[in-house]
Amino acid sequence: MANKNLIQFEEGDLVDGRYKIIKSLGEGGMASVWKAYDIKTDTEVAIKMAKLPTESEGIKKSRSRYKNELAAFAVLNSDRHVVSLHDMFETESTLVIVMECAEGGTLNNRYRDFYDMTLEEVKFYFSRLCLALEAATRYNIVHRDIKLDNVLIGTDGEVKLADFGISIKNIDDLEAKSTIGTPKYMSPEVCDGQIATHLSDIYSLGIMMYECATGVAPFIFKSTNGSTQNSFLMAMQQIGKPLAPSKINKKIPQALENLILQMLEKNPEFRPQSAAEVRKSLLAIKRENAENVKPYVYRSKAFHSVKNRKKISSVGNVYSSLKGRFRTKFSLAFWIILFLIVVGLIVEMVVLI
Repeated sequence: MANKNLIQFEEGDLVDGRYKIIKSLGEGGMASVWKAYDIKTDTEVAIKMAKLPTESEGIKKSRSRYKNELAAFAVLNSDRHVVSLHDMFETESTLVIVMECAEGGTLNNRYRDFYDMTLEEVKFYFSRLCLALEAATRYNIVHRDIKLDNVLIGTDGEVKLADFGISIKNIDDLEAKSTIGTPKYMSPEVCDGQIATHLSDIYSLGIMMYECATGVAPFIFKSTNGSTQNSFLMAMQQIGKPLAPSKINKKIPQALENLILQMLEKNPEFRPQSAAEVRKSLLAIKRENAENVKPYVYRSKAFHSVKNRKKISSVGNVYSSLKGRFRTKFSLAFWIILFLIVVGLIVEMVVLI
């Protein structure tokens, strides 16, 4: 069902007397994206359109995001791994950005078709995404919404990072202190209300890499209540311990698992410190597991800010924090209790009969 708060078109509609609508490419919470034909240049483009809110504060925020996105495109427009900007304009009620149209769909389309990727595929897609993030970091741009849907694939298979709609360039940006993004991919510090940095993008990239390598995200929660689902995911980003990827996909090399888990560290200082570092480590990974590669030890403590003070929390559940022999005893006790409950229910049913 179409979102009534977003701009809607029919095939053949003309935008700004120049762009002829072909079809919808998708929509998010704040904007819709359309494939269109540019009559002047005889090319196909993608048009992102966001309807301005009616209240003054909402208009101010929308214009701030629009300004940030344009600023990001302006400095990154020459990078081959970032979607290029063609045009931008504003009408009385709409903000419009015209970009190149990547015909290969999104990385999410690729993921949904095939789920877990091979090592070669992970290296191909993510090494190129690292180049896009390197370019962003050079200009002090934090994307803040790194996810599968925001990675486009061209007809030549090339990777393009898109949607800088909530990006920030410095901590003085109007939007810098807002807790915004996609909870499934948000970093712990952003969920905690802190300002995002390039290391927050590294964390989100790690969530994506985990998802593509295993076929499932590290933290999942399904609920018909969107608010409950988002709250749970944001909590898990802060205190949840990700299962080792090789427990899900045994083909994952130990070195790749180590890199992913390091990217998912709760404390930014323990993550790889740049996209360049991630790319270098990723490209060095071999298909075979080297004997000298030891499993990564994921840190069990996370730091959060509470009224300008740092609070330390344990990462993971009670079971995951137990030592090996105590885990065995815990599991044994759990199954014995479960067995006794089942036996009790059976006896009760027999007595009633």
